[in-house]
Order: sequence, then C-alpha cells, then structure tokens
Amino acid sequence: MEEQTIASLYQKGMQSGKQKNMLIFLFVLVFIGTGIFVLLSMKDTTVVENQPTYQASEELISAQPNSSRESPKEISPAVKLQILDTSVGYLNVREAPSLTSARIDRVRPGEVYEYTEEKDGWFHILFPDGKQGWVFGQYVQKIDRSKDLFRGM
Repeated sequence: MEEQTIASLYQKGMQSGKQKNMLIFLFVLVFIGTGIFVLLSMKDTTVVENQPTYQASEELISAQPNSSRESPKEISPAVKLQILDTSVGYLNVREAPSLTSARIDRVRPGEVYEYTEEKDGWFHILFPDGKQGWVFGQYVQKIDRSKDLFRGM
C-alpha cells in the first residue's frame, strides 16, 4: 500500500511538472505575441520635431504714436505645441479656425509642432513640409523648449 502511495504521488508530481512547463510555455508565447503586436502597431507612428522657421513680415509699421493698430501677439520659436490624447487617437487639422472648416490633415498625440498664431481657442500650426492648418486648443499643450538641455541654458 505504501508503494502505491509513493507511485501515485510521483505521477501527480509529474503531472504538475507538465502543467508548470505548459504554463511557462504559454507565458512565453503570450509575451512574444504581445511584443510582435506592439511592434506592428507602431510601424505607422511618427515623431515630428519641427525646426524653427523664421518668415520675414511684409507688414508696415505705423509711425504714428497713437495708432489704433493692434500689435500682433509675439510667439517665441522656443514655445511649441504638443498634441494631447484624444478619444479617437488623432486630432483634425482644419483650413480655418472653425469646426465647420474643411479637414486637411490629422496629427497624433505626442507630436510637437511650431505655431504662429492663436485665435478664438484655435492654434495655427506649421508642418515640416510647409503645410499649415488650425487645431483646436482643447487638445494641445504649450511647451517651452527654451530651457532644453541640448539647446543651452
């Protein structure tokens, strides 16, 4: 009777060893599969870092001291916009600062763009290829790059 008990314990131990090996195999398989999924889902992800562009203004400045002309809001090239998370994973870029304006492109969360103007809660952004458009201000955050480690202090 004692021999049967030892034999049955040995068989149970072998079965649990097989179960452990199977669990380890499944864990490794899931881990590798997740890694492949992440790599494949990131293949279309792009990080956009715009270089500063400076455009000469052709606007004439009035020499009259009491000019009724409103001075433009000066934007530092070191201050940029970072696109925030949205419920759909992108933010529409429009021709004009309006929800009814035509959509001309999309930007993704985490991307960073220069902007030239702020109007009624909308920001006018510049793409690296020269394209430009408007994004809604609720989904962007101003970031100050003037104190970046690699640009000096």
